Amino acid sequence: MSRVFFNVKVCGKESHRDAFLDGFLHMNPLGFFRKYEEGAVANIADRHEATVSLLQPGQFTMTITSDYLPGGEYTIPAEDLAGPSVIQYDAHNTLNVLCLYAVHERGCTFESEDDFERFVEAQMMKSEVDDLGDYAAVVVDTVAFQQRVLQVIRSNGFGAVAGLVDYYDPSTFHGSFDKAQALLKKRNDFSHQREYRFAVDRAVHEEAPYTLPVGSLRDIAIGCRTSEVNDLIRNYLHQMKTQGVFG
Repeated sequence: MSRVFFNVKVCGKESHRDAFLDGFLHMNPLGFFRKYEEGAVANIADRHEATVSLLQPGQFTMTITSDYLPGGEYTIPAEDLAGPSVIQYDAHNTLNVLCLYAVHERGCTFESEDDFERFVEAQMMKSEVDDLGDYAAVVVDTVAFQQRVLQVIRSNGFGAVAGLVDYYDPSTFHGSFDKAQALLKKRNDFSHQREYRFAVDRAVHEEAPYTLPVGSLRDIAIGCRTSEVNDLIRNYLHQMKTQGVFG
């Protein structure tokens, strides 16, 4: 399992950042991201959220069944499909999602000083993430944070999927994801967001925002400007290195 060292919540308003620090975790429904319209690319909107199956042309056939078709069905040959087919569950639209930037070690090695410096550079937030807002909260104890959030989720009787998001290449990937794990899969256009996600199932039928109250996070998180996050991350990681965290 890859260690997550820090989580960062980027906010458009200072009041939203402060609400996060006070433990009021605002979660939009997943359908919000599927339907959101914006000019920016790979920012907030993602109509491919929680893709369950991505099937490439030439690698599958499609059969349509209907009482109005001769013989009851019609099959489209693989060679006649012009583009990939995307399958999603509408039921995912009502799940509430908390999206966080994650500083983590997945895919990194620490066998040399150069390895460590490459790891540090990989954690730096890109300008595309800055576009999400000018204010940020940095969670410096991710284990305590995850425990608090999951404890409140369970005490409310909600279901949840939580973890680092995996990114795939939509031009080459062909196959399907487990229904739950699809919530932690995104196209690699979004890989700069290095996301850690909580997807909460409140067993509701409407797409509505939800605020999960988990108690003050000010003992395990700090507020800052988004422009200051990279310096904080760099300094923290070098301090951790001197403490032997990276072997």
